[in-house]
Amino acid sequence: MRPDRIKPSRTVIILLSGLVPLAASCTPFTFQALTAPLGSGDVIASRDNVRVSVFNRTPYRAIFTIGMFNFWTQESQPQFSQFANGEDNSLVLEGNTMIGPQILICDRTVGVGTQELIRQIRKFNREENLNLPALKLGVGFSSAPVDDPLGVEPIEGTAEGINIYIGVDFPCESELLLFLEEDASAPGGFRIAFEVVTPP
Repeated sequence: MRPDRIKPSRTVIILLSGLVPLAASCTPFTFQALTAPLGSGDVIASRDNVRVSVFNRTPYRAIFTIGMFNFWTQESQPQFSQFANGEDNSLVLEGNTMIGPQILICDRTVGVGTQELIRQIRKFNREENLNLPALKLGVGFSSAPVDDPLGVEPIEGTAEGINIYIGVDFPCESELLLFLEEDASAPGGFRIAFEVVTPP
């Protein structure tokens, strides 16, 4: 079982309840994800970085939103990129290509197409500034031409979204490698896998 599936203990909830109110919609988390250091200080400018690369190992264009955000507090602007058809500030990630590394300021969570990430993005950004086809749960895959209306529709299938947590899955100053892969056993026929390259 992945650590992010483990429910917090009653003791941890009691210890943290005086710091920040627990949002009813918050996904399960671990104490490590809440307390792992983000760098040399709490100020954004003094935080470390995380390098993120995405490898599309499928033959199809990938449609999704990826970002780094704080899953605990609802008051921080997420850092994010969108992948679709090149319109509305989106990038294009065709099949059998990669992008990155993107250098992000370290925060609590890297999300790919998750409800928590999308909620944070919608809170801090006007809808007209977003690529709405990419702002959906999970990752969609399309074989239609990029300029076709179906080019941003998941006509080939989908992968479930994933949250990757600091202190549980990766430390700051690491490199996070994300892989989009076909998987007949997965819901939607695709999956997201990841590897972490830790600093020496």
